[in-house]
Amino acid sequence: MVRSPEEFQAWATSAWGRRFRDELAVADPAGEHPWSWSLRPPTESEAARDTTAVASWVTRWRRDGGRLPGGVRVDWVVRRWRSLGAQRLPIRVQGEDFAGLAAVAGHRQDWDRGTHAVAVLRRRCAEQASPGVVTPLDAAIRRHGRALVDLDRADLSRLVDVVDWFVAHPDSGLFDRELPVNGLDTKWLEHHRTLVSDLVAAVGGPADLGLRAHARPFAVRFLDAALAPGAPRDFAAPVDELDRLAVRPSVVWMVENLTTLHAFPMLDDAVAVHGGGYRVVELAGVGWIRAARVVYWGDLDTHGFAILSRLRQHLPQVESVLMDSATLAAHAHLAGTEPRPVRGEITHLTFTERQALAALRDGDRRLEQERIPWPYATDRLAGSARAPSDRLGPAR
Repeated sequence: MVRSPEEFQAWATSAWGRRFRDELAVADPAGEHPWSWSLRPPTESEAARDTTAVASWVTRWRRDGGRLPGGVRVDWVVRRWRSLGAQRLPIRVQGEDFAGLAAVAGHRQDWDRGTHAVAVLRRRCAEQASPGVVTPLDAAIRRHGRALVDLDRADLSRLVDVVDWFVAHPDSGLFDRELPVNGLDTKWLEHHRTLVSDLVAAVGGPADLGLRAHARPFAVRFLDAALAPGAPRDFAAPVDELDRLAVRPSVVWMVENLTTLHAFPMLDDAVAVHGGGYRVVELAGVGWIRAARVVYWGDLDTHGFAILSRLRQHLPQVESVLMDSATLAAHAHLAGTEPRPVRGEITHLTFTERQALAALRDGDRRLEQERIPWPYATDRLAGSARAPSDRLGPAR
């Protein structure tokens, strides 16, 4: 079946989206890379069946083919048919480089910016790409093709200066907003962090950029004021500062969500800590937490159990509460659907926890901990405070 100018436009647009990153990373993205696209011209019998449609198709390509940008052209051929005589037909569209295809797709300016950025980066990094050899810089260019075609000249100059600075100062120990690079906006590195990091690593610099990391705090609530007389009931501190606290609670309650932390009831000789999702494993570095009985309460979903599993690999004594089939059954009407559940195996769970996980996976259900009414939760928390939960079953 013959192909129309609209189909060619759609193909060019699709080809741009699929290929521009790879094309940017080739040895010479601005060089010649011939391509062609067949128009599937009709056979004599096909043309004879509908001469009007074929004539219209030829007319359209004669008109639209003369408007193609960037050196893209339509090739024509004369067919000599017994029944229809000599007919001049378009047979293919072709171009000499990817720039022409980008122009057809409406992305010629993007392509020019991208190839200029790649040329500047290779020149400053003193690297010449070689056909068939994929270097770390090639891989970084391919990964960040979208960002490179979006860079204007000022941002490209800033990018190169920043990469140069990090390569020259691999262990600066500065915060990301302290970089002494001329014209660098305080937000610029935050917005381009991954691009900069990958380019620096590609040319032999540190992937972490040698910067000083901001210590991320964990929110804490003293559930018993006697543990730290005069101290604030609610505060936040990074792990190293938490480790220096002179407190010795008998129980540490870890919760997945901040709302639950702030609503947690008062309990004797206890502290509640916001685990921050998968970051919760960092709390295993706090001495008074390691020395305490630790009870984890997370969402009743696959990620809640995956977080519990990961925490238990660092703190084997961790128990769970309100993460069982009975809690799920009692609040089934409040459960929703988990949008992106964990499909792989989750280990380090007790028999009771594995039962709850199986029930959740039957329908990808999810019960967020905030949905559980506090009267129900308080009774279970009080009961758990008196009686430790079941022991770990086989890690499966």
